[in-house]
Amino acid sequence: MANSSKLLLPGKLLTSINGYPGFAVFTDLHHKLLVGIDTEWLPNRAPGADHPVAILQLCVGQHCLIVLLLHADCIPPSLHAFLADPRHVFCGVGVQEDVNKLFDDHGLIVGNTADLNELARLASEVDWWEYNHMGLKKMALAILDMPMMKPLQVTLSKWDSRNLNFEQVEYAAIDAFVSFRIALALCSWIVN
Repeated sequence: MANSSKLLLPGKLLTSINGYPGFAVFTDLHHKLLVGIDTEWLPNRAPGADHPVAILQLCVGQHCLIVLLLHADCIPPSLHAFLADPRHVFCGVGVQEDVNKLFDDHGLIVGNTADLNELARLASEVDWWEYNHMGLKKMALAILDMPMMKPLQVTLSKWDSRNLNFEQVEYAAIDAFVSFRIALALCSWIVN
C-alpha cells in the first residue's frame, strides 16, 4: 500500500495514510474536537525490548489519519500543534500509555486526553468495576453493541513496515474510529 494514499473502507470510513493534505479535514475545523486516538508498534517479544511507536491513528467522524511515524522524514508542525491543542480531547483505551510513548519515542505532546474506561465509569449509573479492565474490543460490544474483529496475525504484525498492507490499514483505522464512536456515545450519555 502506498505511503501516501486514501482508502475508503467498509462503512464509508475515509482513511488517509501520511496524507497530510487530508489532515486539513481536522485542522480546518477551528473548534473543539473529540478525536479517537491509538498507536501501534512492533510487538515487544524479547525481554527488555521496547520498540518505538510505529504508527499514530487519529479519527474524527468518518475521517481517519494514519501517520507512519517511524518512516516520516519529519513530523509537520501542524500535527504537533493539533495534538497539543487543549481544545481537542483525544480519547482511547489506555490512552495515557499511548501518549507517554508518543512523547518518549517522538517528542509528540498530546495536550488533553480522556481514557474511555474512565468516561464509561462516569457515564454509568452502576459502578462497573470492569471498566477498569476493558479493552477496546470488549468496550465496543458493551457500549456500541458492535462486535470487532481483531485478528491476532494483524495485532502482532510488522507495524514498522514502510508499506502497511490492507489488513493493517483496516485494523488501524477501525481502532481509531471505534475509539471515536465510543467517546461520542459516552459523552452524550454524560451530558444527558
